[in-house]
Amino acid sequence: MTVWDGPVPTKDKAAFGDRPVPSVRDLDAWLESPSGKWWAVEAKNWTAASIDSRTYGGDPKKRFEELAGILQSDHWSGVNKIALPLRNDGYEFSRVLAIWRPTSHNGLDPWSSVDTYTLVAGREQPIEVQVFSASLYVTRLLAEQPDAPHLELRGDSVLARTLAVLGHLLPDWPRPPPVTL
Repeated sequence: MTVWDGPVPTKDKAAFGDRPVPSVRDLDAWLESPSGKWWAVEAKNWTAASIDSRTYGGDPKKRFEELAGILQSDHWSGVNKIALPLRNDGYEFSRVLAIWRPTSHNGLDPWSSVDTYTLVAGREQPIEVQVFSASLYVTRLLAEQPDAPHLELRGDSVLARTLAVLGHLLPDWPRPPPVTL
């Protein structure tokens, strides 16, 4: 897996048509697998208790419901910008929102997905956003493989570490495999 050393995923202003173009910034990175599969990645590093300064309970399913609501909002924010229309030169890609906190559709699986939309020529087009919870992945890994080798990434930025871990985890197929405990 390669973190593409070039421009980051950038919003396609033309895709908004007559709608106002949001001021949210670009995504964090493109990842490319050896088979040529691409992912647009946005990594968030919130505290365990809040999303955008809103505090709520510790249940991973409740967190997922809150996050899904934000991703499906028609108000563009630093969270749902993962669904922005992106300039991609015709390449197909998947979208991944990588977060640390335990967040999951079933409370256990580090991979969840949310159906939302992006814009094409000013019209809504359905898309799927994969949500990756790093803490649930690490918890599962330690439970299943207590002697598993650990990936040490000292000295890099939080974003660089997150992208490096995702680069090791994302498969070459469009949908990440389900997790069983």
